[in-house]
Amino acid sequence: MIKYLNVAGINIKFEYNYNDFFKDKIDAYVVDEFSDDFFEIKVSLKDNIEVPEKKITLRYKNRLKMQDGLENYIVTMKPEGVKHLIYYTSDFKNIEIILNTNNKEKLAELEYVFSGMMFFEVAINSNCLPVHASAINYDDQTFLLLGPSKSGKSTHTDNFLRLFPSSIIINEDKPVLFEKNNTIYVAGSPWSGKNVINENISLPVDFLFFLNQEKSINMKELDDKSKILSLLKNCHRPGEVDSITNTTNILNRVIEKLDIYQFDNIDSIESVKFLYNFMTNR
Repeated sequence: MIKYLNVAGINIKFEYNYNDFFKDKIDAYVVDEFSDDFFEIKVSLKDNIEVPEKKITLRYKNRLKMQDGLENYIVTMKPEGVKHLIYYTSDFKNIEIILNTNNKEKLAELEYVFSGMMFFEVAINSNCLPVHASAINYDDQTFLLLGPSKSGKSTHTDNFLRLFPSSIIINEDKPVLFEKNNTIYVAGSPWSGKNVINENISLPVDFLFFLNQEKSINMKELDDKSKILSLLKNCHRPGEVDSITNTTNILNRVIEKLDIYQFDNIDSIESVKFLYNFMTNR
């Protein structure tokens, strides 16, 4: 399947094989046509993948990173050969993910995970910041709940929907932040974690909340150092050194433009009520 997408203002030609994780969602991002300035992400299936004869620049466990001029390769090995291979040009304009069909893993899931991972690299290259968060809109307020696993992100998202059923989940796990007209926006994408909850919406962000499970509910504004450390822990870190500058630039703009808080919470609907009242009264 080949589809032409516009995600957070980024034009992507996406070629994929399985609908398991994209069904009912990806078509919202499809456009009839776009300019020649686009990124291509292609997923191929092969029953045998050969190791490229390229210079090895890094070895880590069962992975090899290779480079040949502006062409890059990430090869994951297994005892009997190549498990999968990712090829990309240094500007991420051309990306190919090759999956070995002899793997016992679920190919649809690998396709979803790897294509999402490479989309995040494309997003960073386009001056966006992919973050590990749940992005929610309700009553003209758009906010992000950020936090690692078991921080209460999914629980608070579910409880917010339960308390305010007309809420819109822009992206349940991996939204994208970007700046437009001196304002920080959040956008959905077809890549949104295992639950695949997302909408093709871009809205200005009002708040960022870093979740911290405690025995009592409290809200405190973070200083700039804490904001940077918290964002770095919860954003997609680029795989290429050249992309670090883009990440740093948008990260600094997010810190400068947004109200960012640490939200000490408890596993209760009372936390959601507190959160809503806090945003309403600001």
